[in-house]
Amino acid sequence: MRWALPTMLAVAVVLWVDALLGGAWAGDASALAVMAFLALLSGLGARRALLAVTVPAAVLLLAVANQIGSPGQFALADDALFYAVVVGAPALTGALVAVRGAAIRQLEARRAELVRRRATVVRAARAAEVERVELEVDDALADRLRGIIDGVAEASSRAVSRPEAVPVTLASVEASARAALELMRDVLGVLRPSESPTTEPVAATPTPPPHRRVMDHVDMLLVLAIVPLVVETSLPGHRGPAWLNVMLALAQGLLLTVVRRRPVMGAALLLAVACVQSTVLTPLPPTVSWLVPGLLVAFLVGHGLDRRTAWVGLVVTLGGVSLITLVTPAPDRSLDGFVPALVMGVLAWLAGRALADREARVAELRAIGDELDRTRDRAARLAAAEQRAELARELHDVGAHALTVVCLQAGGAQTWWNRDRERALVALAALDVLASEVLTSLSASLGGLATTGPGPQLDVLADLGRVLGLTVGVRVDGEPRPITKELSQVVFRVVQEALTNAARHAQHARVEVGLVYGVDSLDVHVSDSGPHQDGEPVVAVPGSGFGLSGMAERVEAVRGELSYGPFEGGYRVHARLPLVLQP
Repeated sequence: MRWALPTMLAVAVVLWVDALLGGAWAGDASALAVMAFLALLSGLGARRALLAVTVPAAVLLLAVANQIGSPGQFALADDALFYAVVVGAPALTGALVAVRGAAIRQLEARRAELVRRRATVVRAARAAEVERVELEVDDALADRLRGIIDGVAEASSRAVSRPEAVPVTLASVEASARAALELMRDVLGVLRPSESPTTEPVAATPTPPPHRRVMDHVDMLLVLAIVPLVVETSLPGHRGPAWLNVMLALAQGLLLTVVRRRPVMGAALLLAVACVQSTVLTPLPPTVSWLVPGLLVAFLVGHGLDRRTAWVGLVVTLGGVSLITLVTPAPDRSLDGFVPALVMGVLAWLAGRALADREARVAELRAIGDELDRTRDRAARLAAAEQRAELARELHDVGAHALTVVCLQAGGAQTWWNRDRERALVALAALDVLASEVLTSLSASLGGLATTGPGPQLDVLADLGRVLGLTVGVRVDGEPRPITKELSQVVFRVVQEALTNAARHAQHARVEVGLVYGVDSLDVHVSDSGPHQDGEPVVAVPGSGFGLSGMAERVEAVRGELSYGPFEGGYRVHARLPLVLQP
């Protein structure tokens, strides 16, 4: 749009030359519309210093051209004021919009940079939390887990060479696993935040009330904008006492400051005063100087209100301008200029709306940037707390489940060693495999189990349940569909927790695992038949204390619903999850 400024000046020169040749293009409405449009584009794209020189030059050329083309119709001062409004007002509006546009671009760049820094700080906080937790887990559990692995290996080797020593070794393994579970409970207690990170109170930053002056610089400029009307209505030849015309003109200047703060009320009052002046004193429609307050009213109404109320203000303004024309005495009524006056009012209102929208965007971006900057450290703390809670869930799901299985298998192998050696050897073999995977599971990203769809993972869990001594049946209803990794992991963890709880509280029970694909939901059912009453010994294994709550958090994280409780003599877990398909 840099071409707009020289084009505007070139058009002004053409209109001036046309006036020298006897034409009257300088007063033509089409030519004025072109000049106003070019002035707006110039304000949007030109440098302000160049604009300050070129616009007055164009105004002077147009005023002289109109004096030459229409000699004696208007005074030179009237023509200069008229073209200053037609050309200067759009140029000024364009410059203001351009300034706000540049501010918006700068604030958007600042916001993007703050978002990037915030993300970097959050990632760093999460990474530091993971490293810290890994060190805590290693310090708290690694030695015990290695001792369990060595004990299982020793029991496996003694099964052939010294079978009578195997129960003692298994008892030591079970004791170590129980101690590790207690230690893990302590670690989880440290990791688990006492309350949700999102409920952390935010200290309110007190903001002092703004100091409002009775009049500021903008108000003074608005009052000074009425000076041309004061001068014109006080000249000889106007109706009524000069002092009364001046007083009513000054009243309109003061009311412009009211329009700035109370647009609709101020506009109604100003237009009412203008109606009185135009009716009983100097008619305002024929005066050039009343363009300034008239357009300022429309601009301030568009600028000072929300979008819905601004339309009400526009109706009030256009209605007031129409009323001024109607109450003006017939000899002075200028119907030819009525429609152009309304069009110019609408354009001024649109200019105010455009500037208001950009100022609102500037304020919004500035507030967002300040909030991002102010809460960056808090975001890092919340991210660390969220990472800590997530790691606690993963540590429970991987470590606590594995240690529970170790306890159950070690206790079962001891129970059956002297009663059913073959069954005890099966348990010992399973224990050998599971024990060797405990440490690996904890160090392998604390969550690498559920990486594919729920179908094959349920088979893995069913095998785990059978190793735990459960009779597991898996049933899938509906049309299986590929689901997201996040949803798959939730399904995996829900079934895993339910099976482990069943093995802990209802050993040798029958467990039914059901997966029901609905139209927009996925239902997961896990129900057990309850503990057998056959006199078999039960190996009591304490939980970590975070199983059901962790399960609930996972389900709620995907906006699902979880229920659990006694069911037909056993226990039932039901999760209804929104069905999110893999893209």
